[in-house]
Amino acid sequence: MWQTIALHTSVGLADRFGPEQSVSYFGISLEINGIETGLLSPGFAERVHAAWARHNLDYAIAEAIARGTQANPTKAPPSRFQPPYTN
Repeated sequence: MWQTIALHTSVGLADRFGPEQSVSYFGISLEINGIETGLLSPGFAERVHAAWARHNLDYAIAEAIARGTQANPTKAPPSRFQPPYTN
């Protein structure tokens, strides 16, 4: 599981570590980014969300990232608009 969490933002790496990491990576991508939603059978996402509520996942993640960035700007996600930081 640690590898899955560590690799979940690493495009092209997770699927090279094994089936658990690959399935988790693509599941996270599907849930967060909506990537490949057309591959799901009709009604699948609705059944999953009925069983496991999202609790405003998109907003919760954005707020958590914003709080972390405000507390420590060097932890901000990479961006072409982000100035370089030095230690």
